[in-house]
Amino acid sequence: MSRTSACPVTLKPLSTDHLPSRDTIEYRSRGAVLVVGDGPAVLVTARALTGGHRVVAVLSHGDGAAEPGETLTVIQGRVTSLEGWLGSYRADIDTPHADRACPNEDGRYDIVVDLSEQPLIPHAVAPPGYLRPHPETPHEDIARLAQGLVGGFEKPRYFNYESTLCAHHAFGTTGCTRCIEACDTGAISSAGSRIYVEPHLCQGCAACTLACPTGALTYRLGDRATLLARMTETLAAASTPHPVLVVHSVDEEQAGAPSPGCVLLAVEALAAFGEDLWLAALAHGARRVVLVVPREMPRQTRDLLERRVAIFRAVGEALWDDPQRVTMADDMGVVHGLSGPDMAPAIASASTPSPQETKRPFLSHTLASLEPEEDFAPVRLAADAPYGTIIVNVDRCTLCSTCARVCPTGAIRYDESSRAELRFLEAACVQCGICDRTCPEGAITRVQRLAPAQLRQGWRIVNDGDMARCSACGTAFAPEKLQASLIRKTIAAASVTEAGAEQLQRCPACRHMRHE
Repeated sequence: MSRTSACPVTLKPLSTDHLPSRDTIEYRSRGAVLVVGDGPAVLVTARALTGGHRVVAVLSHGDGAAEPGETLTVIQGRVTSLEGWLGSYRADIDTPHADRACPNEDGRYDIVVDLSEQPLIPHAVAPPGYLRPHPETPHEDIARLAQGLVGGFEKPRYFNYESTLCAHHAFGTTGCTRCIEACDTGAISSAGSRIYVEPHLCQGCAACTLACPTGALTYRLGDRATLLARMTETLAAASTPHPVLVVHSVDEEQAGAPSPGCVLLAVEALAAFGEDLWLAALAHGARRVVLVVPREMPRQTRDLLERRVAIFRAVGEALWDDPQRVTMADDMGVVHGLSGPDMAPAIASASTPSPQETKRPFLSHTLASLEPEEDFAPVRLAADAPYGTIIVNVDRCTLCSTCARVCPTGAIRYDESSRAELRFLEAACVQCGICDRTCPEGAITRVQRLAPAQLRQGWRIVNDGDMARCSACGTAFAPEKLQASLIRKTIAAASVTEAGAEQLQRCPACRHMRHE
């Protein structure tokens, strides 16, 4: 029926004894319907909806008037903007008839039927209450669907957000936007120093949690600790050692019986089973992980999943000489025949990190437990990979410490005592780009890669230098490179007196004393 992806969420009607809960999101619809489009189909559909509904039809071509005795208002005009969700749509209507510009006093509607050529809401997954039927859909079917959206409804709150882990923004500079780009519903937006997820638009695909490199966004209906416990139980109960773990999101009847050498793990949303759990499955003895992608998965979510699997294909090829440790399948049928003597041996680990760790350290520690004993060269990864290092141009870097102050994950640290030192922890870097965008000297370049644990998990010095000493008291007060840059830029900006130049060689305390 629909020309866009239908709401994948089943809204549950509110019971008469319903009490508000922080775990659920509510919708309340009185049945005010907005029908938008071109041609006679708009009026036919609008009239079919009038039984029990208050309907406003907006015709972009032709004119109309309210029909006496019917709960239908017809106006000529154009909807210039539409946003909202079931029970709370806001439409701006541009019409030459000012007296009919706002058929609803507040411009709000409960349900929208969009028959226009281009969708008013372009997101791959439509919000609840937004109907965009196929042109051949019978008007009676549209009316029945709209009737089913009148009343009170609820759905789960699908996400948790921990702003202290978020790498979206720091000191006026935007960094990681992966969750915003991954969201198929348009539920996530920038809100200054953090992101905002509109719970009424979120429909539980979990793409944001897969995209999030730090674990700031997590999936409430199956967090890592819960999924890890179920996964380990599933692997432990397997009839054969080191089975192939097949992860899917269909019901038990559709999944059927597992193939020989395979075990099935059902999850609420496939994207919630991310790369940290792929690695954990290998560490707990799975020979391979196969992700069965549902046909209704939106293109944007599938693309993200494909990119993340491709990253781990490169990792598997470099570390274990097997790029197929994590793969995708389009249906349950293709997982048959995945086990056999020709498969690469398992790479189970003797130790795995605590599930209580946040996503980044959990993933890094799990990977370290699976790495081969012999050293391997760092593996170059795709440009959107959330793993990598920074290269500091030591000739340009003044050790001003700006990068350390703005880094949202604490991957860069500045220390000074007898020397100024800029240190970097690769395991904590999510390649958000804030450091290179804020560096006043343009001295930082990011490189997406996976390095061995010995490089990844230890602090290393990426630049250092001597400290400048006060010409009056001898106190070390700033890096020599930074002091030289300050003097050079001050002289270039304006002429300074000999006394002024001397002041720049003094520490702040001595400058103050001289001024006194």
